[in-house]
Amino acid sequence: MNKELKENSLVIVEVENEGLVAAGRTLAFPAPESTSIIALPERYADFAKTGKIKTLTVSGNSLLGIGLHDGDELICKQAFSKKEIGPNTICIVYIPALGEVVAKKIRFVAGELVLRSCNPDVPDIKARENDVDIRGVVIGLHRTPDEYGHFDRGYEPDFPF
Repeated sequence: MNKELKENSLVIVEVENEGLVAAGRTLAFPAPESTSIIALPERYADFAKTGKIKTLTVSGNSLLGIGLHDGDELICKQAFSKKEIGPNTICIVYIPALGEVVAKKIRFVAGELVLRSCNPDVPDIKARENDVDIRGVVIGLHRTPDEYGHFDRGYEPDFPF
């Protein structure tokens, strides 16, 4: 088998969907709601088998600027290192003081975290690094069709996946 093809092989797995994640709306921390059947690169199969891959459903429009829409399912890896977080990484962040979980791009600035919105109508959130808990990094997107049966809802040049 061609090595390049093997590296791009997909496995079909069933993972927990932990409910809604705020993307411009305030939501309480989600509890497992259901499961999703998703395709993952083979390198993530072990993460999925051990429960370290979950999906969260976007609620809101703060990620609209990068082509993520209300109702999209984000595929999240819960086992990660801080080195994996770059300027275009979407992270799942729990904010205990607010009791909410948000999906945002993040930037580390002098001990402070800027949770960046990707929609000019939704303000960024600033927090001290110790006051939030980064719960996962988004590694993919599982999209269902919109109300018209279309999957492609448009992508921006910096779409992260």
